[in-house]
Amino acid sequence: METDPSAGLRSPLPPIPAAKQVPGTSFLVDGFKYARPGIDAYFLTHAHADHTTGLTKDWSLGPIYCSEITARHITAVIGVHPAHVTVLPSEDSVEVCGVSVASTDANHCPGAVQLLFKLPDGRRFVHSGDMRFHDAFRSNRLLQSFRGADRLYLDTTYCHPRHVFASRESCVRYVAEQVKLELERGAGKATADDEELDFDEGADDEVENEARGEDFAQPSQAAAGASASDEADASVVDEPPSTSASFAVLVVIATYSLGKERVLAAVHRATGLKIYAKPSRIALYETLQLPDFDPGAILTSDASSTPIHNVDWSSVCDTHPWVKPNWPAMERRR
Repeated sequence: METDPSAGLRSPLPPIPAAKQVPGTSFLVDGFKYARPGIDAYFLTHAHADHTTGLTKDWSLGPIYCSEITARHITAVIGVHPAHVTVLPSEDSVEVCGVSVASTDANHCPGAVQLLFKLPDGRRFVHSGDMRFHDAFRSNRLLQSFRGADRLYLDTTYCHPRHVFASRESCVRYVAEQVKLELERGAGKATADDEELDFDEGADDEVENEARGEDFAQPSQAAAGASASDEADASVVDEPPSTSASFAVLVVIATYSLGKERVLAAVHRATGLKIYAKPSRIALYETLQLPDFDPGAILTSDASSTPIHNVDWSSVCDTHPWVKPNWPAMERRR
């Protein structure tokens, strides 16, 4: 029986689920909570919290392999020491403990990858991580080379005929156009002939509503530019934004700490307005250096300057005090 020496009382280690292992290796994929002696390498498909469970700032149980964006995220947000993190080349393969390992985009959140393992004996295994299928996968060189793989560990969250989604591009465009239309209506610029935008291509953009515990974490103090003198105040959260400016409509866009950046960028382009975000979120985006996403151009920490606010998912159900309807102001506008 394997035991956890750090537990003091030699408590038994949990068995490793088959879906977390790569057969014929001592590798784990998204399995930090199952860490133990004898594991040679830990692979991380992406940085959402349900995949990093068990990974802490004190991690020292083995090398972590992930994409460049994921590496920036876990060092900035979780505080993992960079010495324990190795970046996998994008759309290419490397050798890890005698095994060929390749990564390719998963079309999920920034930095999310699918992992492809080829063992010395020729066996091939694919871990999709959280993946949103795209037609481009059919012609992807790496994925094509793994046709007929010995085993596929697949994200089946929406693997049912009843789940028919529109393309990511059409979803993003629809949201941006709707935000623009609502703001124009609020400003009295929309005409009586304006109609609701048609959206008949399927359901909403991937609704990650399964109980995954997606993270709402903020970057570490180092990533946010805090000094050592701030440590005593580390428990203080960002102040609720002031909405002193007069806007007829307030648009609230809820996101996780990673993901839906395409929506924010598209809304900014469609409206020409910056989007409010907490200073800590802006600092995280500056650290991540996401391609095609310039936080300085898209976001602002001045909540009163814009009617579009980016908030955590947890804020949607907690609208008091800063999104609470201002009844006196509404009366004045009658």
